Amino acid sequence: MDAHYRMEPYLRRAARAFVREHLPGYAERDDGGAREFWVSFHGLGHSDRLRALRSDKVGALTQFVGTVTRTTEVRPELFVGAFRCLQCMATTGGVEQQFKYTTPTICAQPACGNANKWSLVMEESTFVDWQKARVQENPDEVPAGSLPRTIDVVLRNDQVEGVRPGDKAVFTGSLVVVPDVAALTAPGERL
Repeated sequence: MDAHYRMEPYLRRAARAFVREHLPGYAERDDGGAREFWVSFHGLGHSDRLRALRSDKVGALTQFVGTVTRTTEVRPELFVGAFRCLQCMATTGGVEQQFKYTTPTICAQPACGNANKWSLVMEESTFVDWQKARVQENPDEVPAGSLPRTIDVVLRNDQVEGVRPGDKAVFTGSLVVVPDVAALTAPGERL
């Protein structure tokens, strides 16, 4: 529970291996690729207050209750990318995305050395559904004289479209820090 974010990829691989062993036909997609499996947790036995989500909870499995105030539309997100080197045309796959568009650090071909000229290979990449929900702490948790706090929750895969504004829900997952990329760039560099 303390290192859920770091262990989550291994949990997914273990779930995929379990399905391959017990239901081999279900483990493969119709197009011949491997089906992705996700591990979800619920009923941890305790819930944190939204105000208690601090830096010591980053990466740990945590649960809180809140009221959804806003949701975005469902969008595709690049989950694992495959990239073609634009110098030697070699393909590098399995590049996990880190909350931003992440290309390989260097070309896998020893003679190439390319570190910044890449093209995304769409047909070999994995995309997932993605949605953001803004969640506000419940009125009974707000101290007298204070305003309710909010947090943005990222929903993926089968969790998208699971909540609507006005719903009171239990959220279980990992707290991560995602930098505001737009705020970090100089005004002339913004896209």
